[in-house]
Amino acid sequence: MCKYRDALKKGVKWVASNGKDISLWTDWWCGQLPLSQLNPSYPVNDFDKVSLLLDETGRWDFDQISTLFHQQDLQSILNIPRLSFVSCFDTPIWTASSCGAFTTTSAYK
Repeated sequence: MCKYRDALKKGVKWVASNGKDISLWTDWWCGQLPLSQLNPSYPVNDFDKVSLLLDETGRWDFDQISTLFHQQDLQSILNIPRLSFVSCFDTPIWTASSCGAFTTTSAYK
């Protein structure tokens, strides 16, 4: 069962709303891979959440982001559009299907 869980996790990319449910380093929410895999020099832990990068209005906190990330990753994060409301929940999308929903057929792709 664990091997299936790991395979499924690789196909899930998160869309950040309030950022409280997404691991900053180990979940895939920015770029092509989780940030911990993009650059091994980042300080990886599961306690940091994407919400750490948001200001009180839900927009990206440039000062916070610029202290944590290299320039290339900083730009990738800042290019992710932010909605004006932060009360929504974070959403996982399944990247193997065009609509973002998991199906057993898409799992075999």
